[in-house]
Amino acid sequence: MPRSISDHCAISLGEPKVVWGPRPFRFDNVWLEDKVLMAEVRKGWGDSNPTGSSSRILQAKLLVSKNKIKARALSKVKDWVSTKALEYRLLKIDDKAASSGWSDSLRQERLKALIELWKALRREEQQWRQKPRVKWLVEGDRNSKIFHCVASGRRRKNFIENISFDGVRKSKPVEVREGVVDFFEKHFKNVAWSRPKILELPLKKLSDAE
Repeated sequence: MPRSISDHCAISLGEPKVVWGPRPFRFDNVWLEDKVLMAEVRKGWGDSNPTGSSSRILQAKLLVSKNKIKARALSKVKDWVSTKALEYRLLKIDDKAASSGWSDSLRQERLKALIELWKALRREEQQWRQKPRVKWLVEGDRNSKIFHCVASGRRRKNFIENISFDGVRKSKPVEVREGVVDFFEKHFKNVAWSRPKILELPLKKLSDAE
């Protein structure tokens, strides 16, 4: 790194940032507490009137709900204040009260900041409880070290560093993505072949009189 005014050059160690493409959509349980979001999802579900088969209708309605959830969640996350910032705000309020005394406006400000901090801590706990997918947790558990370790272990376990296609090993993200897509396209390709029909089988039938 640049030496600046020192006669020593700092060395930055790190892994190159690899872009694996868009991240898959995952529902965060903490979004259920957003009443505005739930109302928008219900409204979008009722207002959408797609046509086609039942599976097509369900797919279209789920897509509408997904888009509304993503749009609302992204805007909501930007408005969320971190727990560190809220703790720092409370500290400033306490310092101000210690120097100039408590006033009604200062008490209201501290109460508001305390409520926001409580919500932020609860939201953070819910997110970390969901990420590791640990089954034995109970309401109120807040062991962040366990959450971090399990979530990191799941991430390492699910990470695909390289993969082999037709005897050729590939490690670049673009090659891995293309190879996976090609594999599943071939795996789920609909091959037309003659299927037997119930009406064509030589089955015994009951007559109208019987």
